[in-house]
Amino acid sequence: MIKPDSPFYPLFNYVHTLEEDVEAKTSAAQILQSSLELSTQQLEDVRTALSASQALVAALDESASSLRAEMEEKIARHSRASRVIGVILMMDYMNVPYKFDKEYPEDKAVDCSSLMQFAWQVGAGVSLPRNSRKQSELGAEVPFDQMQVGDMIFYDFDHDGVITHVGIYMGNGQMIHANSVATGINIVDVNTWNRGGVAKIRRI
Repeated sequence: MIKPDSPFYPLFNYVHTLEEDVEAKTSAAQILQSSLELSTQQLEDVRTALSASQALVAALDESASSLRAEMEEKIARHSRASRVIGVILMMDYMNVPYKFDKEYPEDKAVDCSSLMQFAWQVGAGVSLPRNSRKQSELGAEVPFDQMQVGDMIFYDFDHDGVITHVGIYMGNGQMIHANSVATGINIVDVNTWNRGGVAKIRRI
């Protein structure tokens, strides 16, 4: 240890001061480096969060577009089905009779399939085959418990794989169809009217 009265003390004191200054600057540099490293990590975290947010927004936009398209399709289908059912209700109001193998307006009467054929053509501009068996091959099949207004209900009364009757779902558990000379065009409960004879539901 150099004493204060030593001729080398000023030099020693200067060197000591320089060492302290270097230590202080080194410590400051280390703190700055740590701060920069933390800031870099925070920036990376922000970038990751932003990327995730952008992906979420894109997914939500896609979901919203899909939902909008689905809703527009449902509205259009419901509107079309309502027009078809409206035609049938008007024919019922006009007391158009039931006669097997007859067509409207040529024969001024209908059977189950010619009623569907006429109503879909007039109400929706959709051409259906003449008989219920061919009609049952159109569209997509849906489960009984997922029926919507306008779905066509096909029956196989003999359970032999042959479609022999058709009606159209009106909603609220009701179907309108042309069934017999006695009943003509009428509305029935799909859950009770020949429920066991339902063979398939088709959505056109």
